[in-house]
Formats: sequence, C-alpha cells, structure tokens
Amino acid sequence: GLGRLGGVLVVLAVVAGAGCGSDEGAGEALGGALVGDRQAYVDAIVAASEGDGELDAGQVTCLARGYVDGVGTGVLREAGITPESIRDDPDANPTDAGLALTTAQAEAIYDEVSGCLDVQALMVYSLTTASAMPEAAKACVAESLSEDLAEDMFVAIYTSGAEAFERPGTPLYDQYEREVGPCLEVAGG
Repeated sequence: GLGRLGGVLVVLAVVAGAGCGSDEGAGEALGGALVGDRQAYVDAIVAASEGDGELDAGQVTCLARGYVDGVGTGVLREAGITPESIRDDPDANPTDAGLALTTAQAEAIYDEVSGCLDVQALMVYSLTTASAMPEAAKACVAESLSEDLAEDMFVAIYTSGAEAFERPGTPLYDQYEREVGPCLEVAGG
C-alpha cells in the first residue's frame, strides 16, 4: 500500500525529488499552494511508513517524493487519494482506488527515486530478504542483477505488480530468469 514502502517488493508495489511532478509548475505559479499539497502527500506517506523498519527515514522520504512527483498530486486527488486517507489506511493499495499508473508515470517515479536511492541495491535487498536465502545466493543476486533489470522490475511493479516478472514467456520474466534464476538454484529454490 501507499504507506508500506519498506516491505519486500513494495518499494516496488506502492507506492511509495524535486521538480518532475505534473503539478509542480502549476503549484509554483499559484504561489506554492500545490507545492504545499505535494509536501502533505510526502509527509503522509512517510508517517504511514513509520515502524516498518525495512528502510531508513531518508530512503522512505526519497521513495515518497519520487512517488508523489512521478504521479502528481492532481492524479492522486482525482483518484480520491488524500494525505488523510493515506494516514488513515496505510495498507491501502492505490489500485484499489482506481489508480492505474502508466509506464511513463512509473518511469518518472524511477527517475526521481534513482536520484536519491540505489534502486539496484534496494531490489537486491528486497529479493534476498523475503526468505532464508543462503549467503552464497544473496551474493549471487547482488552480482547478477543488472541495473537495467532493476529499473525494468521497478517500473513493472508499479504498472503491473510483482507478477510482471513472474509470468513465464514475457521478456521481463526471461531476463529475470537469465540473471537471477541461477542464484535461486544456489538458494535451492
């Protein structure tokens, strides 16, 4: 959900920089009203993520800003997602509110987040902490997961969910299997 940025692949599933959001320029033109709205969303996501313990405060803030800037506050409002609703139900999923992100929006989130966070390392962390994976397998994933695949997975998770790289026969699945599959064999999975 929007508030659970730190869970395994949620980074990937949320939700949840300066300046690439669709409302940023309009907010500045209106004397900062929408910029303040942006900060309210960021603050709500950060507050809803407190206690997850998987990411530090800086990482959560980076993800929250990337999400809000990549999607835009207007799009969130139109979907009925408010800072209050995020605080009230931190486990809510944006897709439940009818918010379906486009590839361009997910790429914008990635661009924002990759400016303040090592997305590849975060993906490795997410993939290797979900289970009791042996150290050799964790090291294999860290060596094998390319930056390109990390970006493609990140974008796919925001547009299609984690299933996007778990569906046999898709290009992303094939790339995931080539890069990470041998590591899973090391892990016994």
